[in-house]
Amino acid sequence: MHEVPFDGWQACAFRVLARTRSLTQATRVPHLVQSATSRSIKLLESDRECRLLDRLGKRVVLTLRPR
Repeated sequence: MHEVPFDGWQACAFRVLARTRSLTQATRVPHLVQSATSRSIKLLESDRECRLLDRLGKRVVLTLRPR
């Protein structure tokens, strides 16, 4: 496991993503492009060795239990 720093922008994007269930909305708050936000979340999941989100087409939902 490699340590990926979880910075303020990632935390902000993750909170908005969890609340709105939309990657597009999550990119608007920290003013990042969608691909950077998506990669940031995937790196966080990889680093923590668990899936935090279920991706349903263009929507996402938090997993009930990170796995």
